[in-house]
Amino acid sequence: MRAEALTGRVRGQLVRSLRKRRLTRLVVEAGYDAIAWIGGLLLAARTAGDFATVHMSKSALLFVGAGIGLIVTGCGLAAGLYRGRYLRGSRDEVAAVALASVLTACCLAVAGLALITGQRALPEAALGASFAVVAMLGARYVAFAARQRSRTPPAPTAEKIIVFGAGDAGAMLIYRLTTQPEAAYQPVAILDDDPMKRRLRIHGVPVLGGRDQMTEVAASTGARMLVIAIAAASSTVIHELTEAAER
Repeated sequence: MRAEALTGRVRGQLVRSLRKRRLTRLVVEAGYDAIAWIGGLLLAARTAGDFATVHMSKSALLFVGAGIGLIVTGCGLAAGLYRGRYLRGSRDEVAAVALASVLTACCLAVAGLALITGQRALPEAALGASFAVVAMLGARYVAFAARQRSRTPPAPTAEKIIVFGAGDAGAMLIYRLTTQPEAAYQPVAILDDDPMKRRLRIHGVPVLGGRDQMTEVAASTGARMLVIAIAAASSTVIHELTEAAER
């Protein structure tokens, strides 16, 4: 009974910690995105010569800012942002930011800002969206780059591996291994048969060629294990890669 009570207490602490992290992420990211939108819309109004909007009173600016914050947060949640669903810097996150921006621009064009900007609501919302998207994606890229530089060092006994597949499955695997403390495996290179990915780096790990370069890459990196990370790999592809790795 005592052990069960202790386990339940630890589980409760973990749940509370997870909820706190999610709430913190929502507040920080949604707050930044709202500020990016407010700044983008003010810059758009100045660019369009709408000085009535630029020189609003503090009370009006606070009211409009609160409305923008609610719209940005709602559209972001609807697009899947702020919930920790996507890897930082991934294509899925970029797509979610784009979707949230389109939803936000549409809402701002037909709702609150139309009362202030009149006939200029649509073009100013579109121009403000372009400024806001740059700021939103720029901040996320900076966070992604900072995380890349602060990668968890591999364990001294970690086995070097080569990951075959520079797609989403490979990216997720490499992310997990490079951010997990004391991971048993250290990805040192990526192989992919797509020539368009030859200069790609995923979480700091470079793509060094395709299957034909497997021997050279293994010799140069010291890796002795190949991990096939292809989500829809056929049995034939797996068999061919396995034979090549064994050779």
